[in-house]
Amino acid sequence: MKYKAVLFDFDGTLADTMRDHYGAWEKASLDYGIILNPEDYYPLEGTNVFEIAKRLFKVNQINGDEKKLVQKKEKYYLDKNTINIYPGVEYLINKLCSYKIKIGIVTTGLRKRIYSSVPKQFLDMFDVIICGDDTAKGKPFPDPYLEGMKKLKLEPKDCIIVENSPIGVESAKATGAYCVAICSSLGDEYFNKADVIFNTFEDMSKSDIFDSMLG
Repeated sequence: MKYKAVLFDFDGTLADTMRDHYGAWEKASLDYGIILNPEDYYPLEGTNVFEIAKRLFKVNQINGDEKKLVQKKEKYYLDKNTINIYPGVEYLINKLCSYKIKIGIVTTGLRKRIYSSVPKQFLDMFDVIICGDDTAKGKPFPDPYLEGMKKLKLEPKDCIIVENSPIGVESAKATGAYCVAICSSLGDEYFNKADVIFNTFEDMSKSDIFDSMLG
């Protein structure tokens, strides 16, 4: 099977941003008296930001406004963030382009935040970008990835999806596409639903398995 497109999650997949996101959620949660621990946040990675806010209020039995919590979190993130693209990502993107493979980003990040924090020259490399406010249902539902495929005029069988969270993998597999998991913030024990697992992009880009699906 030769695939025609690769769709990537962004945060924690293409870029090392999760510590900044956790820090922003931690600070915003403290405004409501909520103590957010890393082990409570990281498994939620990939969830729609409003769903995360709703969950935090529910677990802590607080009647709060999810939109205001998200606004606080987004502000804290933009006030103090760094975008570090993982080693091997640009090499892989160039490799995909040499194969004439379409590439896309499908992220739960809100469009305003993505376009105001990620370098334009990096975003311009992609054929399609689907953000968290582009679909009514976010991950773990398949809708965001299906929207990306629709924009590319491709079917799930034509696509590889690259994710770094269990919720993202669930979304990917719900489309019927082939799913690659990257262990950037969680161990491989979280990714039993993925089709193949790599520790890093460098491992993936050099893999015979990956090459065989493209060339």
